[in-house]
Amino acid sequence: MNAPAQLNKSLSNAAFDKLREAALRIRTPKSACDLWEQVFSPSDRLRLHRFLGVTWNKDDACKMWIELHACSKVRAVIEIAHVLDHLSSKDFRWLLQETGELMDSDASYKDAISRNDLVLNSLDRKIFWKGAPIVLDWSHDAKWYFMWELARQAKAGLSLDRLDFARKKHESYLSKVKSDLAKHDEFPDELAVLIEPCGIGTQKLQLPQEQIRLFEHHVGGEIREWLP
Repeated sequence: MNAPAQLNKSLSNAAFDKLREAALRIRTPKSACDLWEQVFSPSDRLRLHRFLGVTWNKDDACKMWIELHACSKVRAVIEIAHVLDHLSSKDFRWLLQETGELMDSDASYKDAISRNDLVLNSLDRKIFWKGAPIVLDWSHDAKWYFMWELARQAKAGLSLDRLDFARKKHESYLSKVKSDLAKHDEFPDELAVLIEPCGIGTQKLQLPQEQIRLFEHHVGGEIREWLP
């Protein structure tokens, strides 16, 4: 198997060999199983519910990682190899640098907070509305997952459906979570009124896509902007 395509043309032979080795090591059913059982959070598994109960195949590790993080195959290989201890931290950053995948989103994140209406950061579960943090206990998975998925779907021009959740939810589930959030004084009224039903068991954030920014956590404590 060759290393993933679409590589930086200046990639050194040493980096190419290391990347090819990493790709071979993570292209196994065991890698997919290890990610599911040891790495993915409950909310990650919810988003990947179509993989639940399947017999793992050798390509599922990359497929799941790319679906979660909307990244290139090259970056998926490097990050999976690192999180499964097939790459040291030194080699991890070296390969990101060599392949042109090393990203520093901190400046972009700070700029988004100052310029955009809604900004979410999954690394520390922070949500900003018009430059100010929404100070709620976002460690509560139901509330956080509702807001993250609501914003993610709206960024893609879509609504959030109760069927987007792995476990079967009652058709009133999303409206109840929204109502619970709106009861908190800390949750902006201006944001609450933008979350509207658009069908049975659905909610949509009526906010321009360009005003929604999402930053995902990645291996090594990095954040990277999520784009549809």
